[in-house]
Amino acid sequence: MTPPEKARAEPERAAVTLEEPPRRGLSMRGMLGDAFGSVTDLVTRPMRTVGSLLKRPGQLIRSYVEGNRARIAGPGRIAFLGVSLFLVVNSLVATGMAKMFDPFIWWKGFWPYIAPLLLLPASAVQRLLFRKRRFSFGDTYAFGLYMLGTIAAFHAVLLTINYFTGLGDVHSSTTEYVRNGIIMLIEAVYVAWAATGFYDDRKPGVWLRGALSYGAFVGISFGILYAVFSYIIGGIF
Repeated sequence: MTPPEKARAEPERAAVTLEEPPRRGLSMRGMLGDAFGSVTDLVTRPMRTVGSLLKRPGQLIRSYVEGNRARIAGPGRIAFLGVSLFLVVNSLVATGMAKMFDPFIWWKGFWPYIAPLLLLPASAVQRLLFRKRRFSFGDTYAFGLYMLGTIAAFHAVLLTINYFTGLGDVHSSTTEYVRNGIIMLIEAVYVAWAATGFYDDRKPGVWLRGALSYGAFVGISFGILYAVFSYIIGGIF
């Protein structure tokens, strides 16, 4: 094609390129289908995510932080739903001093929602323990939020089981310490297992550091929440 022919062809090619496709009007069926899909996604996506957190937690979290997020509920949503489930179940089945957690009695019952903030120093400890790994502090915090949501949901299930079976009616401090110790051991093993998948490394050192990360969260949480609890008791009396 000669230069003059090229010059004449350029506007024609631009016109073809800029031509808009024919506009299709919105339909009620399409709008309702989109709304229904959005609503069901609010339920199905967290359910799929929780199912994966029970089967392969570390791999799912690694997939999320690496950008594969199309079918995965975010860490903030999972943490919020897990804590909310715990609070609702606790308000329905708890008695006595456990009602301190009840958000429907007074506003201070919402204090478990500060748990994501408590994850910040715990995530810093975990990032330090795994400082040679490629994941950032934000990635580590996302890992902690997923663990928080799953563990909070786990405690909601335990509350329900205790309520219907009477297993929670413990009259011996020794028995209570043993039971709580077993629960914490299960949680530590779960977090360590998730860490091996997250860091794609199943060496004993990764298991140990994963368990230490859980211990950091528990230690920091108990320290801060003890101060909060003391403040609440002081406000009552």
